[in-house]
Parts: sequence; structure tokens; C-alpha cells
Amino acid sequence: MPLILNLKVRKYSVYRNGKIIQFDDGSDEALLVRKPITYVKSPNDKLHTVVEGDRLDRIAFYYYAKVVKNAGHYWWIIADINNIENPLDLDNLVGTKLVIPDMYNIELRGR
Repeated sequence: MPLILNLKVRKYSVYRNGKIIQFDDGSDEALLVRKPITYVKSPNDKLHTVVEGDRLDRIAFYYYAKVVKNAGHYWWIIADINNIENPLDLDNLVGTKLVIPDMYNIELRGR
């Protein structure tokens, strides 16, 4: 049976409500998992067309600065909703429309 450890990370980390699962097969292998956010489409959602040089932290800051402190830290919400595999490189998404969810319409589990 695997050992599950609660994860202590920074407040704005994408894994702040995560758990480390260590396998009991004698190896040093571990898996880091987390619960995704709960999101329902809202008429207050926005669309953002990715342009060359965009970064998720800057996009998050632009849309969330009037809503929350440290708005750029919430980049992972946009990554989750849009199933972005590599949030550090948006080059392959240039021209793609990203959903920017209404911050009041998502549930951040473990908050």
C-alpha cells in the first residue's frame, strides 16, 4: 500500500493542495498529484488570443489584477482550464484563444 504524504508548498503553488505518493516497492519513486480546480463556464469569462511573447503569469496579471493580490501567481488557473501542457512555452499556442475564467466562478480546493 503506498504511503501518502501531505505536501507543504508555497501559498500560490499549483501543487499547494497536493499530495506525494511514495510507493512501497522499495524504490525511491514518488508521484506528485493534486486535485484540479472546479470550473463551470460563466458569461463573465474572457477570451485571450495568444500572441508571440505572451507568458501565462503576465496574462493572469492583466486579467486578475483588479480581483486578487499577486494576480500573476494565478497563471496555473488559466493553464488548467485550457489544458496547457507546458505553461513555460506558449509559442505553439500563438493565435489560440485561451479561456480566462471568471475568478469568482472557480473553486480552489484546499483554499
